[in-house]
This record gives sequence, structure tokens and C-alpha cells, in this order.
Amino acid sequence: MLKRHRLWLIGFFILALSIPAYMVFSAGKPKVVTVTPSAGSLGKTITVKIKGANFTKTKGNDILNVEFNDSQLVVNSIKYKSSKLIEASVIIGPEATLGKKKIIVTNPNGKKYTKAGAFKVKSADVQIEEFTGSLISIHDKNNSQSYRNDCTNFACHFSIMTEKSLKASVPTFHIKKLSLPAIPGATKTAKCTYCHKATDIAEGSAKNLRRNVDVELCVGCHKTKTYAKFYME
Repeated sequence: MLKRHRLWLIGFFILALSIPAYMVFSAGKPKVVTVTPSAGSLGKTITVKIKGANFTKTKGNDILNVEFNDSQLVVNSIKYKSSKLIEASVIIGPEATLGKKKIIVTNPNGKKYTKAGAFKVKSADVQIEEFTGSLISIHDKNNSQSYRNDCTNFACHFSIMTEKSLKASVPTFHIKKLSLPAIPGATKTAKCTYCHKATDIAEGSAKNLRRNVDVELCVGCHKTKTYAKFYME
């Protein structure tokens, strides 16, 4: 009986040693092994492949998230390919600091993995766009020659993509909404135009900001009577 017990213990320890440590001690925690490409230039939008382990799909409002320790590196979209591969579209903003960056992958369960020095920002190899033209005409849908719907380009509203709240752990309204699967759109700009379907810039839209967003869209999320009344006023 004692011999069998010893054999069972030996078998158990052999099995335990054959399982990778991150699977034993970090169930549900992602792991990043490689990031390809590992570098990009200022002003570029690139697709980054992140290989590792334990990646899990977005489920409802519990999202699989990828970010960098530089607000000018904006993850425009994320594609879950498998538990070992994620693809992310990354915009490298014009004011990103040069050098190596950390990449942080967070699973829907909130567990995250940080890989230091995973990505390097290089100097720009082309001139970064600056705004030219009429503010009114580029917001006018009836002006087919000047109208633009790439709202978050570097010359216009890119700062929205990098805004921070007073408390770093709390995302701003825009950043939170842009990350929610409930807001349609494959990219951040598509999500912007889902809510902001028109801009009354000629009339001075600041005082009529709520009227530039269809209130029916607001009520879709804020379903209570209190919220509905608030957004209709």
C-alpha cells in the first residue's frame, strides 16, 4: 500500500513539472511572447501580430484589450485570432516619444500581462499631415470634394484618441465608448461617426453639442426614463 502511494506521488510530481509554470499559477492570465513587427515610425498605422498564450475573446462588454505605455500609440482595432494570436491595428501618433515601449494585454477577466521593450517607435520617414482648407466644408456632407469622415486623423481630432481623465484608472467618456462592442464600427473613426452623424459647425456647435448626436442613439444605452428625459432636453 505504501509503495503504491509513493508511486502515485512520483507520478503527480512528474505531471506537475511537465505543465508550464504560467498555466499552473496564472490560469486565465495572458502571456505575450513576441510582437511583430517590433518597430514602427511616427505617423504610421500598422498591423501588429501579438503571439503568446491564454488570450480570450471579448464577451459582451468584457473586452480583450491591447495598449501601450504611451497614449500616442492608439490601438484602432483588435482581432482575436486564437488563444495564441491577436492582431491589432496601431496608430503611431505624431507626438509619440521615440524609443522602446511596453505592451499590455488584458483579458476580459481583467487579468493582464505586460511585456517591456516589446515595441520601438522610430522617427517619421514622411511628413505628417497638417490641416488645410475650410473647417465648414470638410464637415459638410453635401460637399463631395471637401467632406471628410476620417475624423481622428492627425490634423483634426486625433487628440480625442489620446485624452486622459483626472484619474488615470478611469477612462474618459470617449475612450470608454470607443472600446465597447455595443457601438458599431470596425475602427475608432467608424464608431465616432455612428454617434456624430452631423456637425453644425457653421452655427457654433459648442452650445448645441447634444443636438449633433441623435438622442435616439443615447437612449439605446441609457434606457431609464431619467436618462431618456435628460438626453432629450
